[in-house]
Amino acid sequence: MDELEKKNAKHKYDALKQSFKKHTSIIMVFCVLSTSFIGLGVLLLFLRSNFLVIILGVIFIAVGILLAVIGITTIYSSILYYRDRELMKKLGTNTEAKVVSIEVENIDDEQKAFTVTYQFEYRRQDYEGSDIVDTQSKIAIADFPIYIPIRFLKSDPQNSLIRKRTLSSQLKINANHE
Repeated sequence: MDELEKKNAKHKYDALKQSFKKHTSIIMVFCVLSTSFIGLGVLLLFLRSNFLVIILGVIFIAVGILLAVIGITTIYSSILYYRDRELMKKLGTNTEAKVVSIEVENIDDEQKAFTVTYQFEYRRQDYEGSDIVDTQSKIAIADFPIYIPIRFLKSDPQNSLIRKRTLSSQLKINANHE
């Protein structure tokens, strides 16, 4: 393993650790809730006073297991999402990408969400990505530039995102010129 790979591995580990730290309180809440439901269910099963108590015990155990499964899956994906964002900040490379398509979703009268699909080239290979840009100004699809600023990981070019601040600045500049 060369020096660059060691540095990238350290950044990945640090980003994962930082993301995990941000989620510790949520993890604890799910652990307490699921073990409480499972514990109460087991206690009710242990009592076995009548059929209704046994059914209630099974329901509490099922709810506890369901909470544990939901907690594990959502927290796992959230940790990976924030790890990737942190890696993007530290190791990402800025470039320009060509807009392929834009889909508009009107949230309310003043806020729109644009799903922008873009294409860029890295090491003579084309990559495609998409990201959501939400805005509160009255921007039309025609106001979007042909090329937008993005950031991607050299180690995983499939992992990319739109540099929203830079895009916002470009859109404001374009709006002022018209």
